Amino acid sequence: MKIDVGVAVEALAAGRVVGVPTQTLYGLAARADDARAVERVFELKGRRPALPSPCLVADAAAVRTLLKGPLEPRVLRLVDRFWPGALTVVVGGARDDLAPGLVGAGGTVGVRQDGDPTLARVLRGLGVPVTGTSANRSGEPACRWGREVDALFEGRLDYAGRLGDGPTMGGMASTVVRADGASLVLLRDGALDWPQISSAWEALRDVDDD
Repeated sequence: MKIDVGVAVEALAAGRVVGVPTQTLYGLAARADDARAVERVFELKGRRPALPSPCLVADAAAVRTLLKGPLEPRVLRLVDRFWPGALTVVVGGARDDLAPGLVGAGGTVGVRQDGDPTLARVLRGLGVPVTGTSANRSGEPACRWGREVDALFEGRLDYAGRLGDGPTMGGMASTVVRADGASLVLLRDGALDWPQISSAWEALRDVDDD
């Protein structure tokens, strides 16, 4: 069922799941500060929480709500360079009270500010990050069209509907990197070119050395 931004914000605030367009693929969004809502996403996908979902944020400042401390300066400059965009950055220092389905090994969490304008309106209206896992059943292709999301999830659990019709802006998932102040590691190739990211990271090291 297609819903508008206002209905999507209300549904998310109430702990329900919404299909949201991103600049790469459709995602399944639930508010990141509600452990039960996050669990519903994994139930819908048929996926183990041991494979964490990244979080979608309204801006770099919103990452602070997921972490025990601020982003390291070099990492902050990296996301300022590529956000909003198709770059997911995995960082350490996840808050102890985050839902298990969001936290990876060593207390990491993946974060991204997406470039889709409708999603941006939802995040501003909700005021908290949401899950950013792809809209699909585990092991199957991710959805690019709203009707595909409905076909998979309508009438199941707390799926409230989806925003937009699609297709989404791109056909590839985001590029995923693991970043701290000293190193940057590619975890998954995706829509954003890795050499471009790596080159920017090295240039930011020169900034730190000045």
